[in-house]
Amino acid sequence: VTDPLTKDGKAKDPFGLKPEEIEPVSLDASQRFTGGKLNDFWAAILFALHFLVTLGLGGFGAFCWVAYDDVGYYATPSTAEVYSIIGITVAGVLVGAVFAVVYFVLGLKAPKLLIKLSMVGFVGIFLLYALLWLVLGVIYNSFWAYITAGLLLIYVLLVAVILFVVYRKTIDLTAAYITISIGILGRFKAILLVAILSIALYFVMILFWTVAFTLLTQLFRVEYGPYIFVPAAFWMLFSWYWCAQVVKGVVRTTVAGVVGRWYFDEDSSPTATVLKSFSRASVTSIGSICFGSLIVAILSTSKSFFRFLYALNRGARPNNIIQCFIKCFVACLLMCCTIICLRLEIMMKYFNRYAFSFVAIYGMPYVKAGLSTAKMLAYNGLEAVLADMNLYFVMFTQMFAIGGVAATVATCCIFVAQAIAGETFDGFTWFMVEMLTIVAALGVGMLTTEIINYCLPAVLICSTDEPQRMKDKVPELYALMQGKYAGLRLMRECASHHC
Repeated sequence: VTDPLTKDGKAKDPFGLKPEEIEPVSLDASQRFTGGKLNDFWAAILFALHFLVTLGLGGFGAFCWVAYDDVGYYATPSTAEVYSIIGITVAGVLVGAVFAVVYFVLGLKAPKLLIKLSMVGFVGIFLLYALLWLVLGVIYNSFWAYITAGLLLIYVLLVAVILFVVYRKTIDLTAAYITISIGILGRFKAILLVAILSIALYFVMILFWTVAFTLLTQLFRVEYGPYIFVPAAFWMLFSWYWCAQVVKGVVRTTVAGVVGRWYFDEDSSPTATVLKSFSRASVTSIGSICFGSLIVAILSTSKSFFRFLYALNRGARPNNIIQCFIKCFVACLLMCCTIICLRLEIMMKYFNRYAFSFVAIYGMPYVKAGLSTAKMLAYNGLEAVLADMNLYFVMFTQMFAIGGVAATVATCCIFVAQAIAGETFDGFTWFMVEMLTIVAALGVGMLTTEIINYCLPAVLICSTDEPQRMKDKVPELYALMQGKYAGLRLMRECASHHC
């Protein structure tokens, strides 16, 4: 396999630039893990102010719950329902723990088998979706609509099979990255503690946000109407997106800092290394994390807003041909806006993976880290693609497997709890139990693969900065790439440094 962007050992730029104009990222080794400067502090202040507003809205909803309880706006859950929510959520945590252990063992002992099983599971998931749509089409007498949807899913399945023909050639490379990441996780076990703490915080956020969002929407919809209800709902949605991205960003930056200190031999003891990285992520770099997370949150909220407008437009009934034409035009416009926001959101999440790694290792502000990320992806784009290949299938299959098992366990436990309590739970309790169980299971179950996903960008950045260290720090990856991927620009640079 050779670098498609090269020809006769020289770089070829698709935009018509001269080869010498494509330069690698220039990084200053003296800036690694130094300084206590607070970068992008304005973003951290803005995040704190927004969080206070969200807490205020949540507190207002809780106050109204107490004040209007006798009016009938809210239904107070029974003791059996509360105990059921807690108990079944704990069952979801246990489900996630089982998946986390299984994936850790498979990743440690048989990473290639894990990837192959994930590919088979990926195909199986889309096949089940196709069959489900076909069955629903027959049941609800909308034969052609559901048959069409099922055929589209089968088409996606065929495309995925074709991709496997290409992706299976890089299984050994992904397996090497998984082995490296699990080795780092095994050495710096305190990373798991940071991840578990983030999950606990994430879970508290979900509980608070779900209760606050439900209470606020019930009150505002009844008491104040859509002009207050809609802005409040979208504010809560925006707050959720931003907080979730910040929590993930802190963990990602911590892991990247640990990888950087390990690669450049800056680590003292495993625990101290994790503490230093976490301190940098949560104090000096928190503004940069909030900045990058804010962009993703705005795109995610915009996508939800356009979907909301699309639903309103879909429910409108035109009275004449002109209104029908306007409705179709608006629907197409809103659909295009939704797709644009969705693609930008995906791109920014991918972009932040590398930007936060630059923030963690070199202490850059977010804008400078973004410029370094853009240059690195332009110069070492193929290496980045190869590093991410196949891991997507592992995470996708694991996510659906955990979600499916957790939902099944939650449903069975609800029926058992109803039989024991001798009462029927309302829809809000069902929603709370199902959602919290799935989220808890996903949070714990995805621990191993999420940390692996966080390690990959940092390993690539460190390797492109000082490729001569690869032979000592990542020997299995170095041997594989030297033998099978010698045409990559990274390996040619490594050869130029006499690795």
